[in-house]
Amino acid sequence: MSSPNPAGNRSTWIKSVKAETRFLVHIIITYRCNLDCIYCYQSDRRQHDDLDYDKAKKALFEVLDEINPENEGIIRFFGGEPLLRFDLISQLTADARSYWRKTKKTSSNLFFGISTNGTLMNDEIKTWLLENPDVSVTISLDGTPHMHNTNRSGSFEFVKPHLDFIKRYGVPVKMTISPYTIDGCAEGIQFINEQGLECQANIVFEDVWGDNGSHLGYLKAFSNELAKLVTYYADNPEIPRSTLFIPLTAHLPRPVSRKFLESFLCGITKNMITIGLDGNKYTCERTVPFHKNGSFKNFDLNRKQLKPEECEECPLLPLCPECRAYNFEYYQDANRKTTFHCEFLQLQLRASSLLFFKDILRLRASGELEKLDEESKIALMKELETATFIEKYTRSLYERIVRN
Repeated sequence: MSSPNPAGNRSTWIKSVKAETRFLVHIIITYRCNLDCIYCYQSDRRQHDDLDYDKAKKALFEVLDEINPENEGIIRFFGGEPLLRFDLISQLTADARSYWRKTKKTSSNLFFGISTNGTLMNDEIKTWLLENPDVSVTISLDGTPHMHNTNRSGSFEFVKPHLDFIKRYGVPVKMTISPYTIDGCAEGIQFINEQGLECQANIVFEDVWGDNGSHLGYLKAFSNELAKLVTYYADNPEIPRSTLFIPLTAHLPRPVSRKFLESFLCGITKNMITIGLDGNKYTCERTVPFHKNGSFKNFDLNRKQLKPEECEECPLLPLCPECRAYNFEYYQDANRKTTFHCEFLQLQLRASSLLFFKDILRLRASGELEKLDEESKIALMKELETATFIEKYTRSLYERIVRN
């Protein structure tokens, strides 16, 4: 037996990370939306006009010219709710495909995606999607019907009829965990799996978790839910794991002398670009409000020192995600990390480590461990060292949560 990830099925995470290694072109179709989700960070932009088609088409062709034809290009349509302007999506898809074939002499490595709340799917759109197999659809599904309705304007009944259609794409649904749904999120993830769907789950990144007592209460609820998920995935190793469980690929502890300044899972300025409603090009869709005429002179991404200091010294930093745009939105400094998610991430890493231990025991009991090739065994041992370090490092947080 030889496998790069022998300790468990991690395909959901791998798909999401692999997608971010391609060149991504995000196109904002509209900021208008037919829902009013409780965690939406775009609610103050609803009055903008929709995408300027001619300017966007020109910008898109300029971007496509810069993509190496040997690499994959992925064009994703965002909102608001992009299906409010399905006409623009279908037009730009045809334009981009035609231009790519003309200039790159191939169409096999250009793909499209639509990120939608799923409520506006209809026969016309489904027929078009079937006729255009290079277009995939990602929807948001925030857990059980009650959880989804709590977060997303009571919209489950409008999404449910389309779930079977969505399954054909094999793309994880996006589940956002809010303060209103954190208690029960394990049940929500299991519900999604029971629908035959994979789950890309995340905690709300913004400053919504309160302080002192309320914050600790959310941490305790999250810890309990993660414990349920550890048991669930350990008992069902064939089920693709939610992205709440983080592969322990960064070898910890890192050398004291090594400085880690790069963003984790943030592709800003690296492999993506956003085309805004005005047809201008931006570093990412969340930075649009901080630009002026496409310029981001005040949005400095040249990180020479990580702030705050406790982040620079944190041994878990190589596995800690951040959003440079939200850093800027909150601090007016893209290089100063927000830390509202910090202890939630520690609990995720702790749960990932505990699940990894169970995976090792399962492999040993089944005899699979001895069948691994030498390379896989070495990789496992490195992950085991990382998991052991994380469990020890996060133990004090866990014990504090249990005591209160």
